[in-house]
Amino acid sequence: MARRRVRNRWWGRPRRLLWRFLVSGIVAFVAWWWVRHRGEHSSEETESSIRIGGQETPGEPMIHGMADVQDDLQQIEGIGPKVNALLRDAGITTFESLATTDVDQLKSVLRRADLAMIDPSGWPAKARLAAGEAAVDTEPA
Repeated sequence: MARRRVRNRWWGRPRRLLWRFLVSGIVAFVAWWWVRHRGEHSSEETESSIRIGGQETPGEPMIHGMADVQDDLQQIEGIGPKVNALLRDAGITTFESLATTDVDQLKSVLRRADLAMIDPSGWPAKARLAAGEAAVDTEPA
C-alpha cells in the first residue's frame, strides 16, 4: 500500500503568504519606479542643445571665449556645491550667464540631476545683483 503524503498544514499557509507578500512587494517596487522615471525621456530633455543667455549652443554647452572667467555661484542663496557643479557642466559659470538664462532652462538642468525639488526662480534676479556688485568691485578707484 502506498503511503499517502501528508501536507504540513502549519507550513503551507505561511509559505503561500510569504510568496504573496514577495510578489506584491515586487509589483509595488516596479510601479514606484515607473512613476518616478516616466517623465525622464520627454522631448524637452532629449534635445542636444541648451539655451544659455539667450543663445543656443549645440552639443556640449560651453561659453566661448570665457573659459577662464568663473564666478562663485555659491554666493547665491540656494546654490550649493552640487548645484554649482551642475551649472558649470551646463556652461553657466558667471553671474551674467546665470542672469540671462531662462528659469525653465535652469529647471531642466536640475530635473536631469533628479533635483526637481529645488526652485531656481529667484536665481537670475540674484545673479543680476551679484553681477552688478562684481562689476563695482572690479572697477579701478
